[in-house]
Amino acid sequence: MGCNWDDAPWYIAGFSGAVGLVSTIVGVPLWAKGAKRKAEAELRLQSFNIVPENSMAIGLGITIRF
Repeated sequence: MGCNWDDAPWYIAGFSGAVGLVSTIVGVPLWAKGAKRKAEAELRLQSFNIVPENSMAIGLGITIRF
């Protein structure tokens, strides 16, 4: 009766491995699809990066990161 604590680490390792495997199987296709959508969105946004004619940018740029 009861739980055999000698085998507990193997059960925990097996469960963790199964969760990791399922996460990888689900995550890789989602990551690939997201990367494709990101690339498509960046291509669409490139059409808005139009530089007006006879424009010059002289000066300093300031970047603030949080």
